[in-house]
Amino acid sequence: MPNFTPKPLFISLFITGQAIAASEAPVVLDEIVVTPTLTPTTVANSLAPVTLFTREAIEKSQAQDLPELLKRVPGLDVQQTGGVGSTTKIFSRGTATRHTLVLIDGIRINQPTSGQGQISLIDLDTVERVEVVRGPKAAIYGAAAMGAVINIISLKDTDKTLAPELKISRGSHKTEKYVGGISGKIEDTFYNLKLGYHNTEGFNRSKSDSRKENDGFRNNSINAYLKHNLSQQTAITAYLFQNEGETEIDNFTPNNQFSEFTLQTLGTEINHQFTDSLNIKLGVSQAKDLSDTRNDLDDSLSYRFDSKHYSRTAQINWKLNKNHHLTLGYDYTDDHIIGESIFNKRSRYNHAYFIQDQITYGNHDIILGLRHEDNEQFGHHTSKQFSYGYWFNDDLQVIASFGESFAAPTFNDLYYPSYTYAGNRYQSNPNLNPEQAKHYELALKGFSDISSWRIGIFETQIKDLIANKNIPNSNIIQRQNINQAEIQGLEAELATELLGWNYTASLTLLDPKDKDTDNTLPSRSKQLLNMSLNKSWNRYTLGVEWFLQGKRHNVSGREDLSGYGSVNLLQSYKLTDDITLQWKINNIFDKDYETNKGFEEDGINTLVSLIYRPN
Repeated sequence: MPNFTPKPLFISLFITGQAIAASEAPVVLDEIVVTPTLTPTTVANSLAPVTLFTREAIEKSQAQDLPELLKRVPGLDVQQTGGVGSTTKIFSRGTATRHTLVLIDGIRINQPTSGQGQISLIDLDTVERVEVVRGPKAAIYGAAAMGAVINIISLKDTDKTLAPELKISRGSHKTEKYVGGISGKIEDTFYNLKLGYHNTEGFNRSKSDSRKENDGFRNNSINAYLKHNLSQQTAITAYLFQNEGETEIDNFTPNNQFSEFTLQTLGTEINHQFTDSLNIKLGVSQAKDLSDTRNDLDDSLSYRFDSKHYSRTAQINWKLNKNHHLTLGYDYTDDHIIGESIFNKRSRYNHAYFIQDQITYGNHDIILGLRHEDNEQFGHHTSKQFSYGYWFNDDLQVIASFGESFAAPTFNDLYYPSYTYAGNRYQSNPNLNPEQAKHYELALKGFSDISSWRIGIFETQIKDLIANKNIPNSNIIQRQNINQAEIQGLEAELATELLGWNYTASLTLLDPKDKDTDNTLPSRSKQLLNMSLNKSWNRYTLGVEWFLQGKRHNVSGREDLSGYGSVNLLQSYKLTDDITLQWKINNIFDKDYETNKGFEEDGINTLVSLIYRPN
């Protein structure tokens, strides 16, 4: 492992938290998650490190958008071009943004052009829960599931005949948000409809914007879901999740640039329970990502990226006995770039077959996974996974994991036309090889009545990592395969009771290296520390969040970007059993900082929300 030298404060926070873990509020570990294994399991029993945000947790965070929420996840380094609705990158455990698979209700939304999911365009208030699994999951999810899987779940069942809800928010930069919805059950039919509107004037994001114009954001969202039980064994589901609006951007061009977007997932599935032990699920879905970017000063700088992703899935879950659970599956995906296009190639398909075996025997938990991909452009690839957990007792488990993954080059990597920026000529490369990785992890996790904790070390070895490299004796920077990259890291997380306060903390230390040059991989931060405290007095709750991040190295091929610390203050008060008033102040010390070179993050800002949800 690398020679990490964290400040003593970082370590003392964890030691103190565990030593004082005394005696009051229990930590909830029996919440069900589905993303780690494609089958229901609890947070406590997951061999993979998983972070769950329920609807209640999302509301308590008072996060304005998904990137703000994800900053709380250990190992996730969130980089933005400033403000709500701005371009967002996620470096999961030091891997590239395209190595984080983003799903909405299990449907992948990673763009075939850039490889990243447009998480900043999703209305968080219309989401029911978010599950984040860290580490490789290619054995069940395939390409791109190298660093993490983020599953944004919009579906919701309730036994109430009618359950209305309403949320109204006002905040800095003339921010206004409205969300209203109804859900319920009528005999054998479940329904859910939620509508959202988000508008903000924003602030000037780019330091190079001489006109200092505000960069706003507008989003109209809809979440519709219908499920009908045809019989006690068979249910059919249809769902629609859509975000549509406009975001103003400051990029590498003159000002007055804005992008009109539509991000939509649409699908249906049928679920049949043959016996108590045998279940089959069939699904058909489509993801649509439309983006029309315009520049008022120069039409030649306007461009349009439209893509569609089609998928068909089949999954069989077979409980051979109470200790043995087999999952078999088939995935077909087809990516298309539609409309006018600058790319020479505009589509590719992928067939995949996978098998996963979950075994519990005494104190031993085992997961074996195997997935075979047949990619139209890059041929056959096989990904394997092995995870083993041993329970020393009911509250302490050691876990060892190994996984393989691969990622095909994106259309931008392969075919994007060359362009000049800051005196350099940037080029794509049609001769790139797929990236291939091996992952190793060793972890220890434990629980008590009022606390839970996990600490792990991991290593990711990536062959043919795709990155920008300078061609010697020229101003040309081209997408090339790095022969070998290596990422070593340590993650620690804790949730406990501390002197009557709920206390959470997570620490991530990374050493991401280009083994060819021994240089640090660009734009990654080597240290991440998140902490929060909250306490309730009758109807009033007070919370504090503290985010610390080390400097980013060689950002966009330029100088390092300084680290920062930011503090948020959260308050809520239950006016009645059905109505809650929330007030959040972000960046209360008005810290000036950037997560992407040249793009400022917001100073001190506030958001006040009123939530109505009948019990």
